[in-house]
Amino acid sequence: MKITNASVFSISVPKKSAFAVAYAVRVAAESLIVKLETDTGLIGFGEAVPVKEVTGEDKNQVYIKLKEFCSLLKGCDLKEHPAIMMKAESFLKDMPSACSALDSAFWDLTGQTQNKPLYQIWGGAKEYCLASQSLGILSLEETLSETKKYVEQGITHLKYKIGLDKEADLKRIKQVRDQFPNITIYLDANQGYSVHEAMFVTESLADYKIEFMEQPVAKEDLKGLITVARHSPFAIVADEAIQGMESLDKLLALGTIPMINIKLMKCGGPSKALKMIQKANEYNIKCMIGCMIETRLGITTGLHVAQASNNVYYIDLDGCWDLNFDIVKKDGANLHDGKEFVSLAPGLGVCIDEELLRKFSDK
Repeated sequence: MKITNASVFSISVPKKSAFAVAYAVRVAAESLIVKLETDTGLIGFGEAVPVKEVTGEDKNQVYIKLKEFCSLLKGCDLKEHPAIMMKAESFLKDMPSACSALDSAFWDLTGQTQNKPLYQIWGGAKEYCLASQSLGILSLEETLSETKKYVEQGITHLKYKIGLDKEADLKRIKQVRDQFPNITIYLDANQGYSVHEAMFVTESLADYKIEFMEQPVAKEDLKGLITVARHSPFAIVADEAIQGMESLDKLLALGTIPMINIKLMKCGGPSKALKMIQKANEYNIKCMIGCMIETRLGITTGLHVAQASNNVYYIDLDGCWDLNFDIVKKDGANLHDGKEFVSLAPGLGVCIDEELLRKFSDK
């Protein structure tokens, strides 16, 4: 199977509401969509979401380099996928989301040729994952109102962004627990605290049934992260600190941590993510599959990875559900009754609305 055309769409899909975290406020999915066409008529898709604060990438620079690399793919064979990715990692140095989009598109084609959904090719560990929903940094009243809304929708695993003001954070989370005693609470500080502040917050919430907290301290402070993890009454998760395999190895050289949050945009794609999950399992480290603010294409890819492995205990794959428009017009990731699962269509199993791609193009 030969690649006959490779194209890149730069799109901006608005969110229904702004999403505030410790380092930024997001109002849209700022995505790059890769489309690989073949001489057999099959088409593969992949998504890149460059986020300066997380992946170190600039969207416009990634778009230019990704288009340039895609122009070299005409005539390449699908079986060259691993070799092509090695070249991509060199050509697209320090652009992991771009590599992820390419890797995903090639895997999409592979799944279609084998007539199987990717999660089954990769291991097929489970048919669904328990959905979670993230809430940005909101006022106390807004937080309680949003929580009530999601609980009424059947979503009981909720992640709360914190990290700007430890006293306000504690007030919000304690109120949530008091008013919603049966929900599962995840926390994400997005590097917002010092080690001292993080230890104060975790100790203050010891009796509030917190499931875990993600990245309480600066991503560079691996020793601090491990220190907080050792003293915390609940699990601490490495997120921004773990980009790919190299950073995972760097952490493991210093110590271990209960869980890591693997994001395809950080690590360079499904192939890399699957290897990281395997490595984490060897060290008895649990995994979570997370996301940026992505369209349902990217979320579907992450969900295939999550459903493939028993060492993925949690997902945070909600980045598409608050967008005003959906570029996936059929199949892909589904959210129903508190569960998230992919369709059984082959490959990624997504039917892309290319009219919407052109409508939301910012180039």
